[in-house]
Amino acid sequence: MAEKKEKCLNCNKEVEKESKFCKECGTKINKEKEEIKEVEGEVVEEIKKENQSNPTEQTANQKRPPIIIAGFICALCGLITCGMSSFVGLVLSVIGFEESKKKGISDGLAIAGIVISGILILLLGVPFVHGFIKGVESEIDNPGTEEKDSKVTKKKIKVIDFSTMTQEEIKTWCNETNIYCNFKNEYSDTIDMGGFISQSVEPEKTIEEKNFITIVYSLGKEPTVSQKNAVRSAESYIRHMAFSREGLISQLEYEKYSREDAEYAVDHITVDWNEQAVKSAENYLRHMSFSREGLIDQLLYEGFTYEQAVYGVEQNGL
Repeated sequence: MAEKKEKCLNCNKEVEKESKFCKECGTKINKEKEEIKEVEGEVVEEIKKENQSNPTEQTANQKRPPIIIAGFICALCGLITCGMSSFVGLVLSVIGFEESKKKGISDGLAIAGIVISGILILLLGVPFVHGFIKGVESEIDNPGTEEKDSKVTKKKIKVIDFSTMTQEEIKTWCNETNIYCNFKNEYSDTIDMGGFISQSVEPEKTIEEKNFITIVYSLGKEPTVSQKNAVRSAESYIRHMAFSREGLISQLEYEKYSREDAEYAVDHITVDWNEQAVKSAENYLRHMSFSREGLIDQLLYEGFTYEQAVYGVEQNGL
């Protein structure tokens, strides 16, 4: 076999293998560079062989499908949300696992997402199925329970005449017969304040229990504009000062309201005259000294009744 000759890198002429210089041009032969190229070629070939024999290492650094990461995150979120996102995590993890298989990747993250989601779904599903089975068994043991309840016959009640009864008596009757009674007040030109006007269900009529009846009472005649104003003035005075009934009427008359309007206003406000006597006596004692009889006389002068004056004085320790 003919001995292999090398070529000069300068003139490209063949030279002897052992020659250190080219006989044609005198250039030094660079054997080290050639040897490096040969070594590089051998290394490349070796790497190719190793990659062909280890395909998993070849694909280990390939990019992981993003859907796998999303599925794993949803699976973990299921631990916090009591499994609500586990269904989404399971679906995404399965899809990501299939994509990785197509690319020749065995991705443990996708498997972890599938396992975590599956466990959480099982933990939620078992109680649900158990409850569903119990409900079916209950329906089998007691068929038509709700239907029976809906067909229970309500008690029939004969309505009585409320016109001669007090409100407390009407409330008692309503409670005993299981009827819902609603009280309402309206103005009336013919019926005095507090008088009975009507009832929504006529006497002697029969109705079922748990029905409603509205009973209407009179507020008296609808007040005039002057009377409405007098009521507002009376309420304002009572909020800031203590008055007897007569004392408040006199104060309203001083404000130029008529006697009729002043009396209407005083009779249409909510006030405890005994409590007013207590406050008035307290005000006097805060600024002056009084004997028991002297304070009673002062309250009588203010228009309180004797009973109210005595109550006010006694409540202040005299």
